[in-house]
Amino acid sequence: MKLKRVQLEESTGPHDLVLGIVSDVPIWKLGWDLNRILEINLKKEDFPQDLPMEKNKASSLLTLFEPQQLESFNQSAACYEDSLTHPSQIYLLLENDLRISPKKIRAFRYFFVIRTRTITEKESTDWMQLIKESEHIRAVVDLSTEENLNNIQY
Repeated sequence: MKLKRVQLEESTGPHDLVLGIVSDVPIWKLGWDLNRILEINLKKEDFPQDLPMEKNKASSLLTLFEPQQLESFNQSAACYEDSLTHPSQIYLLLENDLRISPKKIRAFRYFFVIRTRTITEKESTDWMQLIKESEHIRAVVDLSTEENLNNIQY
């Protein structure tokens, strides 16, 4: 009997936890608050140009926008980034541009993106619980999956 050799491919690409945040405070104040709560160091930056420009199975900020919308978004979005605090993670705080965002995500003034190699459901829940501790945040919703996006009432 001949044995078949099966090679399992492990996803090594980045995964994004994309959280929609409802808040009335300016982005700098929200960034300061997230820095304090999460012990990170968000700083004002240009919109990152290294976001992949095609959708894939991994959750991504790109699932929220069509390609032409994303191009407009990255030219107008206020962005705070921290890629140094934890070498295996990148944190992005982005302000939503209501002029170009799809209708179903207009309720969210901000997106907080945690880019990492892997993320479990428990880790996602833990991040959301920490973020909800901010007195400036009225709601946090996980926008990382198609299922979650489809459940948004607008």
